[in-house]
Amino acid sequence: MNGTIRAAHLTLIAICVIALVSRGQSQSHPKDDRARFDVTIPFEFVVGNHAMPAGLYRFEQLLGSTTELDVLSVRCLETRAYQAITTSLVTSADPQIVSRLVFHRYGNRSFLAGLWVRGKRIGLQLHASAMENQVAQAQLAREDISLVLNGEAALASARAASNH
Repeated sequence: MNGTIRAAHLTLIAICVIALVSRGQSQSHPKDDRARFDVTIPFEFVVGNHAMPAGLYRFEQLLGSTTELDVLSVRCLETRAYQAITTSLVTSADPQIVSRLVFHRYGNRSFLAGLWVRGKRIGLQLHASAMENQVAQAQLAREDISLVLNGEAALASARAASNH
């Protein structure tokens, strides 16, 4: 394992340990601002460099951080597929009207790209993985898919021209 990959693994392990410690401490506080919801994803998708099957998922923001980084837990409740990935916090001018997951779709490949929570101005943005960058270079257009949550059973899609 080269030094860069080893450093990345150690960083992820450290973040997960911090998340578990923070989680244990935050459970005693009645106000928990971390995002957590269950949703059925009707298509296969990729988190980081890991393929995830279609199915029922639990998405959970592990740190509830107000700094620049957080960790998103993605767990399939049917197959037990699991991935934790670091995210950046991003802001919007207005609070979100609906909770939604954002995917980047290139042809038939979908990559989890972000998460927004209704009523919040801060969202979680995943960094494009090496796999997504490779697929993006081979495709001319990217389709941005928003899977709307919280009982709103709409699947909204907006095309975005992207020159990757």
